[in-house]
Amino acid sequence: MESCENKGLVTRRGLIGRSALALGGLALPVGCRRPANQRITLGCIGMGKMGVQVMNSFLQDPRVQVVAVCDVNEESDGYWHNETFGREPGRRVVDDFYGRAWNSLKGGSSACSAYLDYREMLEKEDLDAVLISTPNHWHALQAIAAADKGIHVYGQKPLARTIGEGRAICQAVETSGIVWQTGSQQRSDQYFRKACELVRNGRLGKVDRVEITLPGGNPNYSRRGKEKATVAVPEGFDFDLWLGPAPVADYCPARTHANWRWNWDYAGGNVTDFGAHHIDIALWGLGLEHTGPSEIRIIDAEVPEPGELYNTPFKFHFEVDLPGGTALVVKDAKHHEVEGGVRFIGENGDWIWCDRSGFKAEPRSLAGSLAESDIRLHQSHHHEEDFVTAIESKASGGAGATVAPVEAAQRAISIAHLANIAMRLGLPQIQWNAANEMIVGAGAAEARAYIAQPMRSPWSL
Repeated sequence: MESCENKGLVTRRGLIGRSALALGGLALPVGCRRPANQRITLGCIGMGKMGVQVMNSFLQDPRVQVVAVCDVNEESDGYWHNETFGREPGRRVVDDFYGRAWNSLKGGSSACSAYLDYREMLEKEDLDAVLISTPNHWHALQAIAAADKGIHVYGQKPLARTIGEGRAICQAVETSGIVWQTGSQQRSDQYFRKACELVRNGRLGKVDRVEITLPGGNPNYSRRGKEKATVAVPEGFDFDLWLGPAPVADYCPARTHANWRWNWDYAGGNVTDFGAHHIDIALWGLGLEHTGPSEIRIIDAEVPEPGELYNTPFKFHFEVDLPGGTALVVKDAKHHEVEGGVRFIGENGDWIWCDRSGFKAEPRSLAGSLAESDIRLHQSHHHEEDFVTAIESKASGGAGATVAPVEAAQRAISIAHLANIAMRLGLPQIQWNAANEMIVGAGAAEARAYIAQPMRSPWSL
């Protein structure tokens, strides 16, 4: 087997930009890892199901060393399907992996550290990058704190809980010059990229509309959704730190972990949770990743009473006017008989459809091969690898481009946020100035208050 020493290596953050010759990428032989001080060091914030799942992908990359995990919960059940996660399970995953990979932590590895507070982890660890997999209301504070330290960020979607927080993240990324990858992994899926490339190259002619179908309802992902009565906070769970910038609230199992998605204080329901994926694909295919709509119209919506714990929209149908005259139609699959996924429809009725399960076109001839001269989108076959490759590109003086950049995430989720604002306030429509990211027209004054909502003291951007 070819030795590691024969491959180019990337150093720690303090030395990472020294030389383009120090880069090796994924060309390392199978089973061969760089010395510990020559890997990209990664800290992982949020050790729920998604955080551990994505962290596992980074563990497989020989260019990366996961050195620290962070979560306000030590260890408990109540996550997806009532499974057990937390910082200690996350730490064990890392140590078990490296223990197997390097024969009981030999070969320059050291045991993974575990932190309750992300601020302590960012201060103490020499990190090149972080993975952020926390509830939405934490994304902006944690991402900006990392960016301010020059630490690259892989941030889960949706970008942030509000449009204002998302814009603050974009500004921090631009100012710091870090590499950013949004966890919109559909951009690394062949079906979605193929559909978007075909649309970009005019296979449908002018696109008349894009139809998107999202999951509906407020599903009981944690299987603890009925436990809404106030109870004592479990031992090892810093609930006040979990709330962080969100309003003070009583603890109950239904509030936290997988089901936080259904409460306005932490997220925006399926409109933002899954809308971040499919709306992003629609804008990617249309080439509208740096602009936004002019109007969002609410066709049908049902929102629980404000006093309900799960108070985000569970039924929705809204239409969006995009630049160029294309309409975006978004419905939930639970209450509307429509096929899931993203469907681009041309003026003559031809269409291209994509979802995580596949790709279709009508007529089938639309799916023919692209020419070498045709428009090609950023090609990524693995979302986490794409992020690491971008870090290496940045270190060697390149652009450090990723398949899911921060501005695209901001523009996509802004549409979902605007629809939520309209539904929450009972407005039939919202008009939007995309250039200034400002709500205009009827109802603007009340709606603008939701663009950037205050955080609980002492937290602030």
